[in-house]
Amino acid sequence: MDSPLPTNNSENLDLTGCSLGGYHLIRRIGEGGMASVYLAEQRSLNRQVAFKVLHAKYADDPKYVERFQREARAAARLNQTSIVQIYEVGKADDYFFIVQEYIRGQNLRQYIQRHGVLDPVLAVNVIRQVALALQSASEAGVIHRDIKPENIMLMPTGEVKITDFGLARVTHEESNELTQVGVTMGTPLYMSPEQVEGKPVDVRTDIYSLGITCYHVLVGRPPFEGDTPLAVAIQHVRSKPPLISLLRPDLPVELCQLVQKMMAKKPEQRFQSPSELLKALRKIHVEPHLDWSSLAETLRLQSEQVGLVQFDPLAETRKLAAMLQGTKSRSWKSMLTWAAGLLIITVGIGVGSGYALLTPPAPALPDPVQIMTNTIPKQGSIQEQYRWAYTIAAASNSEQAELAWRSVKEYFPPIETDSYSTDFTRKLWTNRANERLGELYLRTGAWEKARDVYIDLFGVEKNLGRFHYVGCAGLAVAYYHLNEHVLAGHMLFLVEPQFDILNDFMRYELELVLQDYESSIQN
Repeated sequence: MDSPLPTNNSENLDLTGCSLGGYHLIRRIGEGGMASVYLAEQRSLNRQVAFKVLHAKYADDPKYVERFQREARAAARLNQTSIVQIYEVGKADDYFFIVQEYIRGQNLRQYIQRHGVLDPVLAVNVIRQVALALQSASEAGVIHRDIKPENIMLMPTGEVKITDFGLARVTHEESNELTQVGVTMGTPLYMSPEQVEGKPVDVRTDIYSLGITCYHVLVGRPPFEGDTPLAVAIQHVRSKPPLISLLRPDLPVELCQLVQKMMAKKPEQRFQSPSELLKALRKIHVEPHLDWSSLAETLRLQSEQVGLVQFDPLAETRKLAAMLQGTKSRSWKSMLTWAAGLLIITVGIGVGSGYALLTPPAPALPDPVQIMTNTIPKQGSIQEQYRWAYTIAAASNSEQAELAWRSVKEYFPPIETDSYSTDFTRKLWTNRANERLGELYLRTGAWEKARDVYIDLFGVEKNLGRFHYVGCAGLAVAYYHLNEHVLAGHMLFLVEPQFDILNDFMRYELELVLQDYESSIQN
């Protein structure tokens, strides 16, 4: 039953449970300087939407009402998958509202607060999708003017959505009077120098703000900070940001240079258009580490905790993997004919022995590795330990890299706690580190060590199920090199349906194994 609609004359009014303009407001999900945002149900179409209501204190001011409605007009003229779609703008019972696409996910600021800084693969994909959105907007004559982590939504499917066009400028419509609404046209932490100085702006302003945003989500903090908004704004005009390559030596040099160019003080020294930025972005080569699928699994679980609609993370991961890595035309089903044959033979050996082959043998306890604090220092959190290990492994020999990856579990072993999120986070990052450790062992031919690591991954619980298939793939390679061909064949058979979620390295290793098998069969 709907709650009675209160009079729009009080501060911080909560409309949860009310109906307005054909929409039932389920709960408040956001609060901004000008408006509140609710998850709502559009009764006529039986769908969930985001329902944005202008605050009462602005409803009687024509300038604020115009700015609020301008957001809807600016976004509505854009038809691009990376831009939040506007469904309706209207007024009902003295409430001005905008109805828009409901985004299931979290913004970039929320993501880095929960998971740490972005890795290169995720960063490149985010920049690409935002640049595509900015290109579409600029072609329609729209400049966002408030690009920041809070306005970039990361969906569980890996899609990125740009939201909040409240400060958008339509180049041939805006008047000088309207520009003065509000104390600042932009957010000081991410404003371009020309915005700070009140100069004319174009799409290069959005490129600058995107560069500052990228810096923030790659380093963990924005390049300029201060006690007051004015102190921060002045730094955008006068100060140079610390080199990102010194703070994140694990990042590709080309990515660091790209972000630095986006943040150039003079507009003519930046990328001159989103299409030019996209062209430069295509030249950056990063190794896919399957972080998208881990992200999808994490966001799915977080969505379930707040009652959002569930989705199939593996299906979405396969789509994203195909986009990032390209799909191979070779038919795995035909290549795995021998594996199916091996399974038939295995069953023929006997029910007892055949069943035993379905479960890998328990690994021998690994030799203890002493983690020297002066060699692999302990970090403040498991996420920081993982990033530290990533940096060391990229620039060290295999022995040091092994210590680095093992330090993640040594310093932050998985523990059962009352906090689901804490327990899940430790298991997630431990399995990620094990995945990298297993790859290291495969690269160096340490087949028994690789087997032991991948057996751990093979046995993960269902809510971390992606790592199960990584374990299957690694065991297929390790068992093959240990001459355990029946077990290798079984693991290949298990991993085949999820081949697309594996990274390039693991796919290459499986290809080599299959080629060897095909060659032996032909001979």
